[in-house]
Amino acid sequence: YAARAIAAREQIKFIFSRTLSNALSDLVSWGEKIGLSREDLSFLDWASIESSLTVPPMDFLDRHYLAQVAASRIQMEAAHEFKLAHIIFSVRDIYVATLNRSIPNFVGTGAASGRIVKLTAEMSARVNIQGMIVC
Repeated sequence: YAARAIAAREQIKFIFSRTLSNALSDLVSWGEKIGLSREDLSFLDWASIESSLTVPPMDFLDRHYLAQVAASRIQMEAAHEFKLAHIIFSVRDIYVATLNRSIPNFVGTGAASGRIVKLTAEMSARVNIQGMIVC
């Protein structure tokens, strides 16, 4: 009995793996036809792909899905900003990486000008910083 059960289990695992592999290959082929790479496909969720079968996107397929890919990439990057301990016991085990305050966080060719204001913990939360360069 055990030998037959093990053989049957392995047969089912093989059939499942083969079917899943074929489905993923078909998904990659579909993605290539509309201009999506494997990496792009990895950022899509199945529900958005499936819903396009009944409610086709009004935009070109590549633009429609690339917009979703871009949004998913941003969400992933935001999620990677969290540094979690291996085991979380309390709120103190969660650390959110902050930006380095001495490095500009913008890219551009223009210039910024304005009065400089240095914010401190003692200042009122209602201080007007409109049009100012904040340190």
